[in-house]
Amino acid sequence: MYSPGPDGLLGGDSFMGDFKFSDTTIRNGFIRKVYALLTLQISITLAFIALVSYHEPTKTCLRAHPEIWWVAFSFMLITIIAMSCCPNIRRKAPVNYVFLLVFTVAQSFMLAALASTYNRDLVRHFI
Repeated sequence: MYSPGPDGLLGGDSFMGDFKFSDTTIRNGFIRKVYALLTLQISITLAFIALVSYHEPTKTCLRAHPEIWWVAFSFMLITIIAMSCCPNIRRKAPVNYVFLLVFTVAQSFMLAALASTYNRDLVRHFI
């Protein structure tokens, strides 16, 4: 009924057609994923900074409670240490995305808290 041929388990080009899973397609997929993640991270950071810059109650709350910044700093530091020291965390698919999201939100919050101490027009100039 079924016997593997010399070209592989399913026999050459009959299964995949003309699709070639070469190094170029792997590299292009990796680059696409990296740029998508960077775009998402920059968008989250921009949203946090825009919220703090244009919403006065949030800006006032961040200025009145500097301990919130320290909580975000702790989360960021914990995620960096965990991703650096534990290879299972940074190499397993769902867990590494969760840690990257926690790191991104903590870093975005820290940058937003920093942006809240400056004038809105000055922050907009640098963005």
